[in-house]
Amino acid sequence: MLSRGAVFPALADRGLPADAVRRSGAARAYGRWAIQGLVQAWQQVVHQEGPWRAQQDAGFRPVACDLVGLFRPRLSGCLGKHSQSGADTALPAVVCAVVAAVGAIGTVRFPLLRLLLRADPGDQSEAERQRRAVRQAGTGLHHDAVVVVDAGVSGADLLRGSGLRFGARVARHCTARRTRLPMYQGRGRHPASGVRVRPLPRTPTGTTMAAPPPDATAPWLVAGRRIRAQVGDTLVLATAQPGAAPLRCVVSHAPRDQEPLVLATNRAVSA
Repeated sequence: MLSRGAVFPALADRGLPADAVRRSGAARAYGRWAIQGLVQAWQQVVHQEGPWRAQQDAGFRPVACDLVGLFRPRLSGCLGKHSQSGADTALPAVVCAVVAAVGAIGTVRFPLLRLLLRADPGDQSEAERQRRAVRQAGTGLHHDAVVVVDAGVSGADLLRGSGLRFGARVARHCTARRTRLPMYQGRGRHPASGVRVRPLPRTPTGTTMAAPPPDATAPWLVAGRRIRAQVGDTLVLATAQPGAAPLRCVVSHAPRDQEPLVLATNRAVSA
């Protein structure tokens, strides 16, 4: 912080001799090293110092997974691009997948880095890189940790990870199905899939497709603002067969949000 992000003055200020600082600079510029060893050492330092505490919600600890772009508009040969909300377009960047445990030091939120993945030659897109990060994020998690992802990862990718506990923001136009088959009406073939469920009404062709009534509703107050949620239970992916891993879908309506927030999880947690 005192060197305003400059690495080598910070090493010198810590008391390293000049030749050690030069060796560190040479290793960073020309050396070959693996970032994960440094990340693990960083975690040990943070835990040993003590003030960092993991956030807990309903008995679960969130572990965030997302893509981060290090924007380098003048970097020669920079092949990656990442969307930037301020520019409203994708800009040249070195894109990394980041996995971090959500916590705080005192009252300041502080994410503790767990995994950092650069682009792999086998990655066909940013979505593939994020899927690879989700797969690795699920390994070695504590029994009460839940991977939290944005809408870039599909539900099928999340469920494909064996035993992965997750909470995900999903598209507002997503659909699911009931786990139970509807009753046979006595004509035609027997139902092979559950009833289709939409979390929100849709008007794709000018005709409104209504959303079914929720299984439950949950209101609560946050800083004087009333939040209202609609909960759908015992759901499976629209492409899944009855008996597949069940999901819970929560549609959250908040006064400050222009659009409702649609979330899906495979944990039995409250809205």
